[in-house]
Amino acid sequence: MLKVAERTKGTQRRRDDKDAFDLFRLLRAVQTSQLTAGLKHLLSDDLSSAITTEAVEAFKELFGDAASAGIKMVVSHIRGTEPEDIISASCVALSQDLIRNLETEN
Repeated sequence: MLKVAERTKGTQRRRDDKDAFDLFRLLRAVQTSQLTAGLKHLLSDDLSSAITTEAVEAFKELFGDAASAGIKMVVSHIRGTEPEDIISASCVALSQDLIRNLETEN
């Protein structure tokens, strides 16, 4: 997550849409409940809490809606292989599901 955030703030030359696509692949392949549990564990640990909080905030900014940079990077990376509107909607839905789960208590 932080790698994608860093790259979106850099020059276009440093931007690598594959990094965002790798996150999308994880969202597709791993159950949201598993991702949530892992991130909540990291958020609750003193050693990893600060950096994980930073990563989650970056994720929300990058993947929060269809106009977000991360979503655009995913679409750009796979352009021509799958319908862009479907990929964008899928990425938004999976991202929002993870964000919602992270924001709930338990």
